[in-house]
Amino acid sequence: MRSFLPLLSRLRFFHGAEKSLLANSIDGKPGEQGEYLAAKFLAKKRFVIEARNVLTPFGEIDIVARRKKRVYFVEVKSLSGKAEEDPRINLTPEKLSHFFRSGLFYARKYDLSCSFSFAAVIVILKPQTIHWYDNLTLDCDAENIIKFGRKNRL
Repeated sequence: MRSFLPLLSRLRFFHGAEKSLLANSIDGKPGEQGEYLAAKFLAKKRFVIEARNVLTPFGEIDIVARRKKRVYFVEVKSLSGKAEEDPRINLTPEKLSHFFRSGLFYARKYDLSCSFSFAAVIVILKPQTIHWYDNLTLDCDAENIIKFGRKNRL
């Protein structure tokens, strides 16, 4: 069995003031802008941003946030303009599988003793629109159907 020790040493976990976790410039690439806007959106909705851009052996977690006694692993998808198709199409079963594994790895690594949830924030940059989807699941049937929790207004 392959050791993940070298990969664990590269795990980026940011502690510190919430302000520093929100401090990315909005003048970057669309993905960076989307992550900045998503973190700002979550902070306004009383989430505490625990970490951003956490690398694990299975992939990256864009945002780790906490609200009340629950930890949320948040995947952020950004679109630079108004799309004709559903922006959730960018959350493929393969990407979600890596995202779920990353979240479970993080939960074990930091021994989370609270409940946790997988969520997505879809950011459309122009016009600026943010959608929050809680309780993401991936059914492992023949069609790999992605089930989105309710589209919430926080």
